[in-house]
Amino acid sequence: MGGHSDLRRRRPAIVVALLVLGVGGCGGGRAGSFAAQATSGESHYRESCAGCHQATGGIGPVLSRRVLASYGSAAGLFTYLRTTMPYGAPRTLEEDAYWAIVAFLVDSLGGGVPPRALDAGNAAQVLLTLDGS
Repeated sequence: MGGHSDLRRRRPAIVVALLVLGVGGCGGGRAGSFAAQATSGESHYRESCAGCHQATGGIGPVLSRRVLASYGSAAGLFTYLRTTMPYGAPRTLEEDAYWAIVAFLVDSLGGGVPPRALDAGNAAQVLLTLDGS
């Protein structure tokens, strides 16, 4: 869990605005705990992302709150990751791995968390915004 706390220390919080309508109700997606999904996402992030995004001299940008907020929502971030990452090999992870990585990034940067795992049914309501903007 050292990488998880390191990521928290390096970046101020993203405010995750959860719209009550749609996030906690039926969404047609898989049920599960957001916390468990984020924990799984940390492992996937270390395996598939950290080498480029956390390494000194890595080819990817540091995933700052500004970078993540630019995707607008967890759904926007998922779509970008799924269609472009890992670099040079997009769509090579399982769909659940992409959702887990998004959950890890949302959780690591702070803010509220959804009451259940992220999926296509609730991710659009998890808004990524700059704290204080």
